[in-house]
Amino acid sequence: MNLARRIGLGIVLVSILSMGYCFYGGAVTWEGGIDKPQEEWYVGVTLHEFKHAFWAAELQGALDAGKKYNFKVEVRDAEGDAAKQIAILEDFITKGADLIVVAPTHTEALVSAVRKANAAGIPVITLNRTVGEGAEVVTYVGADDFLGGRFQGELIAEVLGGKGNIILLQGNLGSSPQVLREGGLEEVLAGYPEIEIVAKYPCDWDRGKALAATQDALVRFPKGKIHAIVSQDSEMNMTALQAVKAAGRTELIGKIVCFDYPSYVKENIVNGNFYGTVLQDPYQQAMICMDTVWLYLSGHAGHIPRPVFFTPLPKITKDNADLYPPSW
Repeated sequence: MNLARRIGLGIVLVSILSMGYCFYGGAVTWEGGIDKPQEEWYVGVTLHEFKHAFWAAELQGALDAGKKYNFKVEVRDAEGDAAKQIAILEDFITKGADLIVVAPTHTEALVSAVRKANAAGIPVITLNRTVGEGAEVVTYVGADDFLGGRFQGELIAEVLGGKGNIILLQGNLGSSPQVLREGGLEEVLAGYPEIEIVAKYPCDWDRGKALAATQDALVRFPKGKIHAIVSQDSEMNMTALQAVKAAGRTELIGKIVCFDYPSYVKENIVNGNFYGTVLQDPYQQAMICMDTVWLYLSGHAGHIPRPVFFTPLPKITKDNADLYPPSW
């Protein structure tokens, strides 16, 4: 684990231990919380998907936390399918999970399933993504995506000097990161009347779709008609850069703003291909979420930030990239 992660996780752990609680043979020895030994706790986790490197890091964080706390963690892959994720939640309910963690594939589609968990008396924590109104959750653990979108807007305003046209490569429509990041971006750009989003492309966080979308945009908008590209994740910007280079649109080099901070994004910020990004560390995020699970099940829910538990979200450019190791 890199130094930044150790520091971040250390802060969370120190905060927990400073409350004066401790472990004795893996069992909870204080009043409150769940009434069985810690090693018998069963926590069901369902993530949006596993194949993306971001979610693979979330998966590893959840599994490592289970080992750290010595309780059972079952992590299931929704494969980006809301119907499949609903079925997973229902299976966790049937199995009598002590707590469920869900990173919703779609904000509204998961409401009914979370309400079933509510009716069964099973607490739910949302990770990285939120669920719609009408479902009760302990808290949301993850990035402040609206703030992240605002940071993207600030980066765009910087690189364009307050004037120009941009295209937006969107994640899967209806997911909270897509909705909130776009909302934050648009709020900032409202203060820059000479910056306009001239096209939005739903790309579902997919490199192939982002490549096709950028190729289309470069045909629709010849040189001088678009001045920058915003991508809502770290993958879509990679094929956007590929399309820009293949088309010889060198005026867009260094005018791409991303989200997340894997090694290949850091490299392209440092070498000048990208202007900047917003860093959220998926491994750290998952570990903080599972710290929150421990607090809840151990009877100390009062120490959990509610309704949201925002994780770190620094803004990265070439000026400070060397201070931050990549997330994966």
